[in-house]
Amino acid sequence: MRQPSHNYHIESRKDKNGKGVLYFNLNYGYKDYNPKVNSTRYKSLKISTGYRLSNSDLVDGTISRTYISKYGRDIKNHIDKVEEVSYEALKEYRKEYESNPTPKELKEIISKELNGDVKEVRSESIVDFIDYVIEQNKNRTPTTDGYLKPRTIKDYRNIKTKLGQYEMNTKKQLLFTNYNLSAFEESLMVINNIAKENQIKNDEPITGYTCNYMSKISKDIISILNKADDYGFTVMFNTRGKKLKETRAKSSAYFTEDDLEKIINANVEHSSTLQSAKDYIIISSLTALRLEDMLNLNTIKVQHYGNDDNGFKGINTLISKVSKPFESVRVVIPVFKPVFDVYVKNGHQFPKFPKNVSQYIKRLCEFLEINEPTEESILYYGDVKSTRVDKPKFQLMSAHKCRNSFVTNLKHLGLPRVISEGITHPKKGLQDMYSRYDNSDLEANAQLIYNQRIESKKKSKVYYF
Repeated sequence: MRQPSHNYHIESRKDKNGKGVLYFNLNYGYKDYNPKVNSTRYKSLKISTGYRLSNSDLVDGTISRTYISKYGRDIKNHIDKVEEVSYEALKEYRKEYESNPTPKELKEIISKELNGDVKEVRSESIVDFIDYVIEQNKNRTPTTDGYLKPRTIKDYRNIKTKLGQYEMNTKKQLLFTNYNLSAFEESLMVINNIAKENQIKNDEPITGYTCNYMSKISKDIISILNKADDYGFTVMFNTRGKKLKETRAKSSAYFTEDDLEKIINANVEHSSTLQSAKDYIIISSLTALRLEDMLNLNTIKVQHYGNDDNGFKGINTLISKVSKPFESVRVVIPVFKPVFDVYVKNGHQFPKFPKNVSQYIKRLCEFLEINEPTEESILYYGDVKSTRVDKPKFQLMSAHKCRNSFVTNLKHLGLPRVISEGITHPKKGLQDMYSRYDNSDLEANAQLIYNQRIESKKKSKVYYF
């Protein structure tokens, strides 16, 4: 029997972007007899890959390296699997029956091997596409090209649910062929209206979603549309800049000195997550370090600065947010006694913190009953003015609130703003080459904080050395 070979071709019918469906062709010597004209002709297996490409994306019957490098290896991995399964299915059939299968028989075998992944016509449904992406991810590992993290899959499932509710509510199916900018905006509005209807049913305040939540929804929908474009679907509008803007929820919440004293004295060693939250709050509220600068804090050692008579313990650390390639910004921060106690208790090194420490901070604050009513201004989707609401304080606390606490508490203790800004917003530019090698200004600012707290008449049970 004839040795099989394959190639690819793009259908002649193109969409408005000049793209057509990519087909896999397997030529294996099958002859089809036509009794009407008493003749035979060779017939190949033809399988739609589901991808849409331009003619320029195909070079000598194979997908160009340029296309693969531009859009990722998802398509390459998929068609490699189709090729492998097709050749193996033909080999096994010939071995068992000593004849060639018809293209229809061979396609059915291949389809079963690929769990039904062979389609003659691919669905244009956006919801179906999300399902497809989620299913494809089940067979991938973190080291596989195209792997999506659990958080992304969770977001995709949420969008699938939201768009499914839209379809049920409006009796419209969302297709790539009709999902234009107007449909995008309408889907956001309907999703928010459904939230209001559910609030009415549950006898809750009728607010809908916040602007920030709807911004997240719009971002996730755009992410899915962009991924669909990589798979060859035609997206009907330019998604660039269409993500809804976030609005900052304004809250007066911060850890007061009384809050911090309660946290410092709390015994939560029974819970590793609460202990991690406790240590984080103490360190960040007394150093003003951001979460991203705390993630590698365990690699930094406390050092002695200044002379013996008026010296202080401190740390020299990189501030990543204001640093740039070839322009690192560092700061020396004095170490208050509660921070040094955490350092010593942890074996003379700082603890390592998880990225999701904010949720543990909320749990700790709830556990310690830091729950006095605290005002927050929230802008809901579709509203012009913010709504003021009182929430239990623990609900508003997060990793970033620790920086607020540092600034606010030291201000109350009489520290001039210009000194605290030397830690919270340090500046050190390339234009001053000498300063890149001279740390005296960094130490001097930390020394000022130390001197102010030692000499101040406003004593503190938290911010002391």
